[in-house]
Amino acid sequence: MPLLWNPKQAPVLNALDALTRGWFPRKAQGHWIFGLPKSGTTVFAAALSEVTSSSALLDTPLLWGTAIKPLNESEMKTLVVAHPVTFAPTLWKEPNATFYPEAAMAASQANRHILLVRGPLQNIRSHMDRLGLKGDATSVDLAALHPNHRPAFLDHADDPPALTLARRWRDTHNKACWDTPEVQVHTYESFMANPEAVLQASAQHLGLPVLNPPVRSLAKQQQPCGANRNVRPEAFFGEAICQEIEALTAEAFQRITSTGA
Repeated sequence: MPLLWNPKQAPVLNALDALTRGWFPRKAQGHWIFGLPKSGTTVFAAALSEVTSSSALLDTPLLWGTAIKPLNESEMKTLVVAHPVTFAPTLWKEPNATFYPEAAMAASQANRHILLVRGPLQNIRSHMDRLGLKGDATSVDLAALHPNHRPAFLDHADDPPALTLARRWRDTHNKACWDTPEVQVHTYESFMANPEAVLQASAQHLGLPVLNPPVRSLAKQQQPCGANRNVRPEAFFGEAICQEIEALTAEAFQRITSTGA
């Protein structure tokens, strides 16, 4: 299996970054695997890594907490240069970068990237499951959330969290950079239905060889299973919230998936 770096290895990576900083200048050439939290990007990136025998960065604490205060191009480039080992892999996957993709892409010499889109109802259900929030919640108890998860709700604590996340889903996928030759769009649903075809198309877009079947990565549970993973969105949110989510996201979902797989 190719090298996969995850947040648990961050202390070691930071130490190696400090040791090598300035000694071995290199051009960062990572291909971003963009996608909102709980969009399936972990299993996708791990599978693409296995298929192409490419190293991958699977999340990094260096970008945690940047969703609300996005990094600009200069800040992103400075961060990548300061952490040459962390950003040495061929594939970069960190959901927070999806909120400022233009700056993220500018920090890499690579000019091809992937966006993985999951249907809004399923994505938001999975995200709320991860946060321990009920689908029909009418407000958010910020104190009950992990500090890393509070920023998304700071200005909307008295709103239904499902609708706050729906607006964020819409705004994130409305960015013009997704509709460019540099970014290939795939849906999580199409990936799960036909993983080898989607991975082959992604590898071709990135200019990477297809060397192996994605056997190990697809057989492994990459993220903890949510308690409501098999619950229909209508049952999780209630019909009224479902309709509001669809009203907020339908146009963006249609546009972003019309150019993808």
